[in-house]
Amino acid sequence: MINPLFLLSKKRKHFLTIGYKDSTNLQQGVILELAKGLPAKVIAIIEARSGVKCEYESEEAKKHLHG
Repeated sequence: MINPLFLLSKKRKHFLTIGYKDSTNLQQGVILELAKGLPAKVIAIIEARSGVKCEYESEEAKKHLHG
């Protein structure tokens, strides 16, 4: 029998953190958990609409999302 905890530990979770300054110039942020297959699409949309390049936590994260 396979241990369910082992299966959960193999899942890769995708989080997107968005930082911004509010109308009073205070730093704010939001962390979103994205479903598998969505991160690259969401990042492309955010970059296109905002005109700002996204930064990646690591080269491994960037490589994983963009092949």
